Amino acid sequence: MILRHGSKIFELWKTPPLKLTLDFYLFNWTNPQDFQNLDIKPKFEELGPYRFIEVPHKVDIKWHTQNASLTYKKQSKYYFDAANSKGQLEDKIVTLNSLAVVSNSAEIEVKQIN
Repeated sequence: MILRHGSKIFELWKTPPLKLTLDFYLFNWTNPQDFQNLDIKPKFEELGPYRFIEVPHKVDIKWHTQNASLTYKKQSKYYFDAANSKGQLEDKIVTLNSLAVVSNSAEIEVKQIN
């Protein structure tokens, strides 16, 4: 495909007319108050989907005539799709700090190996 500045194909390539959707599911921790009680298992409730519409486009397009190429950066804007979501952006969700959990479990594994 040959792209020429100002052509219809170029405009479609630069700003695709596709409707891209992203669905996010989150897990709400329903009994965080029992965190320190080791006899009580944590309970989680799946929430979602929280749907977003992605509108991508290309920016900083630079044409390189010496080798008939171009460079660009992809930029996207995301819009919350309340009508197709099972939840609102204002929902309060309690979740685990996944970085802390992963780093803590990695530390435990290292100790067990040594």
